[in-house]
Amino acid sequence: MFFEISVLQQFSGINLNRDDTNLLKTIDFGGFKRQRVSSQCWKNAIRKHDEFFSNINYDHGIRTKKMASEIFNLAGKEFDTEKNRKSVNEFLKNVGLGEMEVQRKQKNKGPTLFEAENNEFDKLKTLFFTSEKELALATQILKKQNFDPVSSAKEFNKERLNFPLAPDISLFGRMAASEVTLNVESAVQFAHAISTNEILIEDDFYTALDDLANSAERADAGASMMGYTQIASPCFYRYACISMETLFKNLNNDKELTLKCVNSFIETFVNAIPTGKKNSTAPSTYPDSVLISYSKKQPINLVNAFLKPVRMERHSKISLAEKSSFQLFEYLEKLNDLFEWEKERKNICYSLFAEALNIKQEKSSLKIPIVGSKFSENLNQFLKENIWSK
Repeated sequence: MFFEISVLQQFSGINLNRDDTNLLKTIDFGGFKRQRVSSQCWKNAIRKHDEFFSNINYDHGIRTKKMASEIFNLAGKEFDTEKNRKSVNEFLKNVGLGEMEVQRKQKNKGPTLFEAENNEFDKLKTLFFTSEKELALATQILKKQNFDPVSSAKEFNKERLNFPLAPDISLFGRMAASEVTLNVESAVQFAHAISTNEILIEDDFYTALDDLANSAERADAGASMMGYTQIASPCFYRYACISMETLFKNLNNDKELTLKCVNSFIETFVNAIPTGKKNSTAPSTYPDSVLISYSKKQPINLVNAFLKPVRMERHSKISLAEKSSFQLFEYLEKLNDLFEWEKERKNICYSLFAEALNIKQEKSSLKIPIVGSKFSENLNQFLKENIWSK
């Protein structure tokens, strides 16, 4: 069983996600250049969105190398000794988190720097996706076992087998290459966002002047700083699906928590936006159309609706987002006629163009409820009706 969500969302003059050369991420799709935002980038925005955890109010995932320092923060300063630090490092290795980074020791360049460097905790060589409750469990066991790394690791590995995972770890999974038993299968398939339109990238040239420059310096009539960044105006198609069986298993078969988790993920998927260049572009917009499906069949990413990019005619009476919504529904009708896409699926669509979409749907084989109001209320009702249906 899967819950699928497709979103169409228009933006103006944004730069949400860049590559290693500081340029906008793009991808060739259908023979045309599209703007792209990586799945990892948007997942990070969801994980860090206030709404995600406030709605669930359970546990919070933490991706970090600083496991050792967090353990001592929880244990208390009185436990921070050289012997215990070595024990914690050994404990982390024994539970399967791998080797620690060797802290480089620099020459004494003054008491403050020297003291700060000597106070550095060792870090894991790779990031690990843990949680507040998992860290608290590790700390509790270490204190109970007097920081013995072997007995602490043995007890921790036993306890965590039945330990409830944090919702974001349950959704997005985790991987520990050095210990497969720490791995958690992701319940979410999360696609890269791509623009429905062929993208035109603009180079935004900028300058800055020195407010304290004197008259002689101002006479140069030159900028104190200059540069450029890239921006574009995409209408993104975004898609994700949740495996209910995997999520339910990851959450220790807790039905109430699973419902909260699915509801929170979908709402945050709709509302969360990556923070790239947010202060200079103010990218926050609401989606224009949201399609949610509950299916017992294979989940289907509907991105092929935009193999041919959405093209706008000059002085068009409809927007890019509205035309993208029409193109998505035209593709759905073809899928339904050929593969019976709607069979064994329950759907609901929320759209700013609900009236126009309903008129178009009257002439098609589709029977998707399309509503134009009260997203959160209707979503909650849709999930309650379908989440445990047989």
